[in-house]
Amino acid sequence: MSVTIHWRPTTDKGRYFEGGTSSSLDVLKRTFGSTIGESDVKALRAMAKAANDQFYNEVADIVQQIGEIEIWGEY
Repeated sequence: MSVTIHWRPTTDKGRYFEGGTSSSLDVLKRTFGSTIGESDVKALRAMAKAANDQFYNEVADIVQQIGEIEIWGEY
């Protein structure tokens, strides 16, 4: 299923990631909930390697640049 996975700092209206699928969003939400913070970056990097999916590195990069983010999907 196609999904646009959005993110935002808690004080912002939101942006979206270039990569990711509905399955990626499900994994993120099951693993971290709807909020991802700097303490989650190591796990995201490991997920990128284990799944061979650079989307998780994209999420980690944003968290390192912006700080804590909220995620959601629009189908």
